[in-house]
Amino acid sequence: PALQYLEVRLDRTVRITPVITPVISASLRTFILHDCQSRFRLDTVENLLSCMPNVRWLYLQVTCMPSIADLARILRERVRHLVRFDCFMFE
Repeated sequence: PALQYLEVRLDRTVRITPVITPVISASLRTFILHDCQSRFRLDTVENLLSCMPNVRWLYLQVTCMPSIADLARILRERVRHLVRFDCFMFE
């Protein structure tokens, strides 16, 4: 499997448990998360990114951002190959 692009759209409050296998996540380069109606949680993104260590482009569209400093720490620790990060926050 050579999945390079993954887009996830959350439409209500859900709890995410990563189910991406290491074989698939090794090739993943682009991850897009749309969190349109639920409240954005850093632990959700941290759990997802722990399964995607080779992501080069991350785009977050979120309802609210709890802490930019904590998000920066997570990105630094989880996605060492990140080249591009885009984020759109709305209330």
